[in-house]
Amino acid sequence: MAVTSIWAVHRSIKDALDYATNPDKTENPNEEDLRRLMDYAENPDKTEQRYLISGVNCLPELAYERMVETKRRYGKYGGIVAYHGYQSFKPGEVTPEQCHALGVELAKRLWGDKYEVLVASHRDHEHLHNHFILNSVSFKDGEKFHCPPYYHDTVMAPESDKLCLEHNLSVIRKPQRKRAPYVAYMAEKKGKPSHRTLLKMDIDDAIADCMLPSHFQFALARRGYTYLRGKEYKHPCVIAKGWKRPVRIDSLGERYTTEAIEKRILSRREHRTPYYPSRPPLYEIWERCKRYDQHNTVELIFMIVLELFGIDTSGNLITTENYQEPFSPAMRQEQIYLDRYMETVNLINRNDLGTADKVQTFIDEKEAEMAMLLSARNKIDNRRRRATTEADKDECSRKRKAISAELKTIRHDINLAKGIFPIIENLKEKLRIEMEQEQEMFPRETGAKKQPKIKRNEEKQR
Repeated sequence: MAVTSIWAVHRSIKDALDYATNPDKTENPNEEDLRRLMDYAENPDKTEQRYLISGVNCLPELAYERMVETKRRYGKYGGIVAYHGYQSFKPGEVTPEQCHALGVELAKRLWGDKYEVLVASHRDHEHLHNHFILNSVSFKDGEKFHCPPYYHDTVMAPESDKLCLEHNLSVIRKPQRKRAPYVAYMAEKKGKPSHRTLLKMDIDDAIADCMLPSHFQFALARRGYTYLRGKEYKHPCVIAKGWKRPVRIDSLGERYTTEAIEKRILSRREHRTPYYPSRPPLYEIWERCKRYDQHNTVELIFMIVLELFGIDTSGNLITTENYQEPFSPAMRQEQIYLDRYMETVNLINRNDLGTADKVQTFIDEKEAEMAMLLSARNKIDNRRRRATTEADKDECSRKRKAISAELKTIRHDINLAKGIFPIIENLKEKLRIEMEQEQEMFPRETGAKKQPKIKRNEEKQR
């Protein structure tokens, strides 16, 4: 039973396939990324001391040099550096040699006519598996390899299944479930809700407000959603401001079909007071905006969004009475990225990045520092290749590891700095949507009569 997958490698690659984003690679890709990926694939501890490694259209010992030379020959350095795929077999079904032979054969069938491929078989897990490092540029005509989203399901997996059947191996006939979207999978893996998880939470909460199925669309409306059902929508859908397209409710799982939702509503035995927002949170924040005078203009937008979610820049809850979460689903779903927002604010504070010019200067300085470190690491790699004793090799490895750790930090800071203004534009749009939602739900308090309303509340408190 073979399981396959393939994905693009167009940014920095951390050890053991833990990828770290590095936007610079799309403009000026570093050849070290390809080297580091091959180092992982060729790990002696996983490949029987490099015995189970082969090259398709290249010698395994010179695979890196050959792939880089192909890119230089056709002048194609940008974009995706390589593709990394794998093929995994059912435990106990193949021997290491059979696993490797099948991997080489699959690489030849899929890419052997135009591309260089490194095939490495790993046996560090119970299931034997192959890694494929595919050069993104063809040695034959310089054409870039095109890997659309459907490539795995329509090309790679069927060819792997065909190969397995030829050797009397089992294949997955009917997968039990669809694969989760990558973003949703990573969000759940990190313990954070995905957009779909947040939507399910809102729908569950809306169902709890309903006494009859006919109340459902109104309960959704109080949470910022528009319920769509009619000739244009065969299946019930929801959409919110800022969304590009509606989402089918029944695509969220068996508990969210029309019949299941009606059953859940009618099975309720206790009445719960329906949810009604208490006050517009953004209006409250705007009223206190004077206290942000101490912050620079770049930081201000992040501070407002963090307070809208009731947290400070350290991630601690702000103790305020009657906290009101954002009204719009578009803004509520931004909480997935709060860690990044807090990191960005801390970067701005540490480096006094109060203006666009300061941000650009910071990026230029860090890129120059990174170039120096990369040059130093290349010299260490050359020295390590020429080393004749294990002590010299170990010393080079220690120095390389220290430089790599420093490069990781610098790349992360550059990535954050380059993302400051795109994030600000995105947050401005989400705040605009949030304000529109507040104006619909609290027209008097966010319109011309808002000040008298505040005064009446103050008189009541007296």
